[in-house]
Amino acid sequence: MSETAVSDWLQAAGHRIATAEIAALRRGAATIADPRLCECLAQLFGLDTAFFTGTPTPADDRDTVLVEDLTATTLRRLGHVAAGLSTRALLYLETVAEQMRRSEHLPPASHTARP
Repeated sequence: MSETAVSDWLQAAGHRIATAEIAALRRGAATIADPRLCECLAQLFGLDTAFFTGTPTPADDRDTVLVEDLTATTLRRLGHVAAGLSTRALLYLETVAEQMRRSEHLPPASHTARP
């Protein structure tokens, strides 16, 4: 989605923001101070607001139990290391893992038995 489209959508929702500001946010050269703007962006992109604030995602006890039950030691360690990371960091980690799957000629995770 272009900066202009994002800016137009946000302005229609009542937020005054220029395309240059959207571009700066995408590059990581700016941050979002207004929580309402953060909520609008989260709604627009279908993400959690934590993605835009970089706040850590609290670890869920069910996730911890699931990680403990993993058989592969390295996968279990990765689960422990990832627990509590921000949504942005987790999405980045997921992107890196998908790239690594491609480099090892594995099918995308969407083609595995995982729902």
